[in-house]
Amino acid sequence: MVCQADINSEQNQISVKIENLNFYFLHSISLLNMASCDLNEEIKEKLRKFSFSQAINSAMILKINRKENTVVVDRTIENATMEEFAKYMPDSVPRFILFSYKYVHDETDQYSRFSVPLLLIYFSPPTVQTYLNMVYTATKLTIMDQLKVAKVYDINSEEEMTTEWLRGKLKGYR
Repeated sequence: MVCQADINSEQNQISVKIENLNFYFLHSISLLNMASCDLNEEIKEKLRKFSFSQAINSAMILKINRKENTVVVDRTIENATMEEFAKYMPDSVPRFILFSYKYVHDETDQYSRFSVPLLLIYFSPPTVQTYLNMVYTATKLTIMDQLKVAKVYDINSEEEMTTEWLRGKLKGYR
């Protein structure tokens, strides 16, 4: 089998020729940059205020405004559990949950220390359209970079969204 690959960095293309068949692929980094949504200054300020607030067990649920290609706040929830967040998740559209969670390191000790990490949970139901999933995934990287969140988790169904699931993920968090 004969395989030849050419990279054209000016056009962000990779050309692969296999036994006289040509396949063209967009360079993956270019594809992610095109698909990612912007965080405008207003949303950046809201996210910064939320991340520096003293809110415990509170969340901002974020979505993408496809017409403007920007991230917007869908809703803010205070003093809630993972199970309560699950009620707000749509059936076929992804969401980001920015969650300020009170993590008690040893639940058996009433004097145990606790942390309040800022978590990003990417909710992507199995019925989501491929393009929409790609846009949200690329945007997740932008949010992670902008906010410097402690932990990032992906979840695919409302049934998985439990406090037990989250505690299992955070086990060993310092």
